[in-house]
Amino acid sequence: MSVLDVAQNIARELGLNKPGSLVGSTDETNVRMLALIKRAGVMLSKRHDWSVLTSETTITTSDGTAYYALASDFDRFINQTHWDRTNDVILRGPINPQRWQEIKSGVLQTAPIKKGFRVKALAGVKKIYIDPTPSATETLAYEYITNKWLLNSDASSELADIAADTDYSKFDEYLLELEVKWRLLESLGLNYLEARDEADVEIRRAIGRDGAAPKLDMGESASVILLANTQETGFGD
Repeated sequence: MSVLDVAQNIARELGLNKPGSLVGSTDETNVRMLALIKRAGVMLSKRHDWSVLTSETTITTSDGTAYYALASDFDRFINQTHWDRTNDVILRGPINPQRWQEIKSGVLQTAPIKKGFRVKALAGVKKIYIDPTPSATETLAYEYITNKWLLNSDASSELADIAADTDYSKFDEYLLELEVKWRLLESLGLNYLEARDEADVEIRRAIGRDGAAPKLDMGESASVILLANTQETGFGD
């Protein structure tokens, strides 16, 4: 269902004139509808780590370089997915500013320290900083949520903003329709609370169904040695 379809469905339901186009239209209602679809799409994308918005990237480090560019479509990290694939270890972090300064300014241990990471700005642009500063070429990987919540008509391009009436959202258009509907009612000064509650209920249901959940062991089985309780070296010595 395209963004134009979403707008037309809402217009039919609310008894408004059905828009023939959104992008490039000068009609006040169409302009408002387009703006609300954009806002609703962005807000939905930020409400949950939707599986359809999950992406993965790698960083190739260089000797002496501490900071690296984030993915061009980066919105936010999926925590606990940062790994040093060269050395098969998870990265510490994200490290908060206080801990970062403790590492950089305090007295350090002489024992080897696992790599950690922090995101901070360099010349106004977010970068991922690695500590200790890499001294070799290594591959780091992480998963993240993309800011590109749309696809063009033939799914050949991912988009962060609506470029054509035929673009459509990656997540369920029904959710987008519900989210836009209450926002439109609110903008028109009409009662929107019931529509907002309906949207909220359906979105929470969709979040509960999205992706998969791990199996939870409520027993006391000790048949598996957990990685967190296993030393990194010296097995069998």
